Amino acid sequence: MRFTIVSDSNYECKLGELSFYPRELEDWLHFKNYGSDLSDIGIVLMCRSPEYNFKQRIRMSKKDKTLNIDIMLDYYFTSDASIDDKQK
Repeated sequence: MRFTIVSDSNYECKLGELSFYPRELEDWLHFKNYGSDLSDIGIVLMCRSPEYNFKQRIRMSKKDKTLNIDIMLDYYFTSDASIDDKQK
């Protein structure tokens, strides 16, 4: 099982300053069995200004055996939060 986390955010959200631990999550997910129909999970942390009207996407490709999910973060809350609060 492959697992990835990436972010697509405005600079004001400062998600690039956070430390994610996808390796530990990947190690944990490696032992999970979701069947032979799923081999990759991708998560995109989306934090964009509401003026852009981004919508959540959830895509499952049976051909590629991948699941991609957008996690929509609140722009105003995330922009105002400290790095310590975001890390929680």
